[in-house]
This record gives sequence, structure tokens and C-alpha cells, in this order.
Amino acid sequence: MQDFKFWLYPMLYKWIVMLLMATYRVEYIGREHVEKLKSNAEGWIYSTWHENVVVSQWAERNQGLVMMSSDSKDGEFSARVMARMGNLPVRGSSSRGGMKAARAVIQALKSGSSAGMTPDGPRGPARKVKPGMLFISAVSQCPILPYHVVSNRYWTLTSWDKQRIPKPFSRVIIRIGEPLRIDKQSFKHDEASLLAEVEGVMQKNVERAEEAISV
Repeated sequence: MQDFKFWLYPMLYKWIVMLLMATYRVEYIGREHVEKLKSNAEGWIYSTWHENVVVSQWAERNQGLVMMSSDSKDGEFSARVMARMGNLPVRGSSSRGGMKAARAVIQALKSGSSAGMTPDGPRGPARKVKPGMLFISAVSQCPILPYHVVSNRYWTLTSWDKQRIPKPFSRVIIRIGEPLRIDKQSFKHDEASLLAEVEGVMQKNVERAEEAISV
């Protein structure tokens, strides 16, 4: 029965999300950063807060992005949703199976793939960067691209991340910030400063996205 649920629920989730989000008016800001990396045959890491997961997985569907999913029952559902959306789940998180998953993501990035990560996942605290993403960026030498979703009308869930889901027929802006490269030696010797820097850059991207949606 559980196997059936893991087959059925991700499929239903995908089609509900696809139907809802087909009504959105989506605008990208900063897509040129992605195009430039593509033209240089470089991979990248989308870095988005966990509150954006529902929309970001839809927006970046069928991209073959490597995404981490926790090594738990909830993670199994999440991994199957990622696969249904045309991306590549890797099991593990900061709490369980983290290093094994990190190595798998690094290997994929070095092989030419790109990734999507939520540096405050899987359990928070919300909008606080954990070191795993910086380690992966430093070792793979793939830059981090801040990624944020805003809408003029949305529901906010009661989950720890305050997941935001735009209402039907909303205007949605997806803002992608400039590439941020993590130096391996700097990460090794001053991890705390780099964590604060990345948090600051991501927060600035949030603020600029919110400014754009208010115009």
C-alpha cells in the first residue's frame, strides 16, 4: 500500500501544481546570469529558501537539476516529486546521509550538471544558510545563484518555512542574482564569515524581488 501511495501522491501533486501554475503570469529577472554560465559551459547551484520549493520546482522543471532530498519518509515523497518534475533527486541532508549526498552532488556538478538547493532545509531555521551548500560550491567550483520567488497574491502555509503558494492568476516574479563564487581556502579558514555573506546576498535578492513585485 505504501508503495502505491508513493506512486500516486507525487503524480497527483504534480498535476495539481501544473494546473494551478499554468494560470500564473511569470516574469524572470536575472536570467542572463544563467545564460552566460551556459555559454561558458559552466554548471551552477540555484540557492533558494525552502519557502519557495513548490514554485521553484515547477519553474525549473525538466532541467535535469540535481536536488537533495532528506533520507526519510517525507524525503521519499519529495524525491519522487523531483523526479516527476524532470529533475534528479539525491537522498541525504545535513541531518542524515549528508556527506554521501554532498559527494554525489559534487560529482554531478563536476560532470557538467547544475543543481538546486535550499540552504535552510530540510527543517530550518528558515532563511539561515547551513554550510553544506558552500562546501559543495567550493569543492565543485560551481557558483551559487541566489533565487527567489515573489507574488502579488499568495497563500502562506503554517509549516516551519512558511511556504508561499501564489493564488490562481497571480503575477509571479522569479529573481536570479549574480553568481557568487566560494573560494575553497576562504571556506576552510573562515566559514562563519562566508555563511553571513551568502545570507546577506540572498536577503538582498529577496529585497530586490519584493521591490520589483511592488511596481
